[in-house]
Amino acid sequence: MTPPTRPPFADLPLDKAGPPGNAWGLYGKDDELGALNLITKETVKAAAQEVRTGDRVSLDWYLNLPSFPSFGRPPFGWKMENRSHPDGTKRTVNDDHLDINTQSSSQWDGFRHYGYQQAKQYYGGRSQQEVQETEVIGIDRVAHSGGITARGVILDYPRYLEKKGKAKVDALSANHISAEDLKDMLTDTGVTTRAGDLLLLRTGFTRDYSALDISARRAMASAPPTFLGVQSSKAVAQWIWDAGFVAVAGDAPSFEMSPLVGAHNAPGGIWAGEAWEDEMQGGGLLHQWLLGGWGVMIGEMWDLEALCEKAVELGRSTCFVSSVPLKVCEPQISVDISMMEVENDQGYTVSDILIKHRFPVALPVPQTRSQYFRTPLDWHPFSSKLSKHGTACQDSMWHSFSSHRRHASEREPFFNRIDLMTKSKLYCPGIVLSTQP
Repeated sequence: MTPPTRPPFADLPLDKAGPPGNAWGLYGKDDELGALNLITKETVKAAAQEVRTGDRVSLDWYLNLPSFPSFGRPPFGWKMENRSHPDGTKRTVNDDHLDINTQSSSQWDGFRHYGYQQAKQYYGGRSQQEVQETEVIGIDRVAHSGGITARGVILDYPRYLEKKGKAKVDALSANHISAEDLKDMLTDTGVTTRAGDLLLLRTGFTRDYSALDISARRAMASAPPTFLGVQSSKAVAQWIWDAGFVAVAGDAPSFEMSPLVGAHNAPGGIWAGEAWEDEMQGGGLLHQWLLGGWGVMIGEMWDLEALCEKAVELGRSTCFVSSVPLKVCEPQISVDISMMEVENDQGYTVSDILIKHRFPVALPVPQTRSQYFRTPLDWHPFSSKLSKHGTACQDSMWHSFSSHRRHASEREPFFNRIDLMTKSKLYCPGIVLSTQP
């Protein structure tokens, strides 16, 4: 079935009862793929025509970069384990254990990651409670659909400035790329965008970051975020909408200028005069409209250096791109559990539980206290997802949960409160440029 085309930008919001700029309902009331509905057999076959030289370029940045993540997030962790025989002698076999903060290195922002800040709604009008308690709009939907397979349109801002004789812009500072510059860059490429395209925008962030020494990288992690990105403006949003992009990606940490919230978009700033100015306070316009409103995924911290060099070499500004985010599912699994029991005359309280497992699971309903200490447990999957703030490990994950007191005789779920995991934003290990641009 052919997906509907985007209506004129002026028609937004489509759901008049929803927040500004939304396109809710364009692909159906219960849609979970957003603009990725525009990726069809026809757009994929057309994108495949970009395969001409048979060369490949990786768009992944290294997993351990940035060296010191911002906002107090943990750095990348890696451990190699030399496996042993049952008698303890070492084998010639190694396992790798990875601990990944999903806000570091190359990544996709999914629809659970960021919504309308004032309306408190995610794509399609989903609430925080729906996101926490159901599987709706999980990024596994994207992976299951086949991921993002599209023609990439390459815009190289540093080289554009050089070509135009303009001053170099520091990618590690709070500067923006205007809609006018985006349009002019696209015009220079000679490319006419089409529905189903993926925008690839180089700002020079990974290049400039790599030039920093360790002390400068450490200082950046604790400083307020200031990074070059596209302007958080209605004009940029309209350009993205009209161009037909199903997703956008860049080498910058936020795609749009960072900080997302600051003097530039405070009341009376760049949104002055817009009817929705107050409703958009508290967040970046593009994060709210693209992720929450349109279902347009945002790729961040992609390594576009080699790609842009090859584009210059070949004199091309388009390429074939295939990218699939992590597919975290809910299979039947076993877990190791350790718990601390504190008893009193009314029953008992479990103050902390550590669950070691490959994927999130739910505890079964306890029938008696002894079930947790003397009999095997039958575990079943649960519908929430891996948190973007949690740890994503190749071989195991540790999450800490807490629960309130439950009496041994009560026939209710063991957890009275549980911090549900939300698979909103997962590191994408498979961002691969399938051909030379």
